[in-house]
Amino acid sequence: MNFQHVAGIIMWMRKITNKFENLLADFLVDKGIGTKRAFNFDVLIVALILTSSAIFVAETYTLPANIAEVLKFVDLVIILLFTVEYFARVYVASPKSRYMFSWLGIVDLLAFLPFWISFFVPWVHSLQFLRVLRIFKLFRFFKQHLNINKVKEKYLQQVLVSKILLVVFTLLFVSSSLIFTLESAQNPNINTFDDAAYFSIVTVTTVGFGDIIPVTRAGRMAISFMILFGILLIPVYVASLMRTYMVYYSKAHNNS
Repeated sequence: MNFQHVAGIIMWMRKITNKFENLLADFLVDKGIGTKRAFNFDVLIVALILTSSAIFVAETYTLPANIAEVLKFVDLVIILLFTVEYFARVYVASPKSRYMFSWLGIVDLLAFLPFWISFFVPWVHSLQFLRVLRIFKLFRFFKQHLNINKVKEKYLQQVLVSKILLVVFTLLFVSSSLIFTLESAQNPNINTFDDAAYFSIVTVTTVGFGDIIPVTRAGRMAISFMILFGILLIPVYVASLMRTYMVYYSKAHNNS
């Protein structure tokens, strides 16, 4: 094999690599913003996130052994897909460190890392709780495809309401998961996810009926943060969205 043959093979491999990178970038929003492939891929990721969240909730109940095994297998497949997605995003990112240390990059990493840590180091199985943070991956879809500054005016109110509901749902889901993880082993009043969800709702809304109270120190600390978030985070976020909406609406009417 002479030098020309070697050079030809290298050029062919380089073309294949470039085509693969371009195809991969079309599927990943970070480099394929606005493409149909990127949108479809993100819809798939949203479906996987919601499925994973549903599995987490289902596992808090007593399930038949065969159904439990099926759910574990499905969750494993989702973890593998999230793992591949993360490294694919790292591969096409430029610079790579910008994505890896971004908020969304860290969320993508936490979506699968706790599983692999507990898989290789079984005594840290408690880190599996962090898988509920996968729900934060939904914010990428809203950021890229439902940006208030990019949507048409007739859809603006729907997007605004959707973002508010997303924040409220995410806060309640994460807080309910945290309460269940911290309290279910020692609190006789919290046995399933709906018990924890009920407790989270009355806590975040600062109603506090008093029929369920935390019994662990970690649970009390979590409740304290939940109340603060309920009082501060949601109103501030809603006010920020409303301000953005008013600015956008005013510009749109001035231009017209």
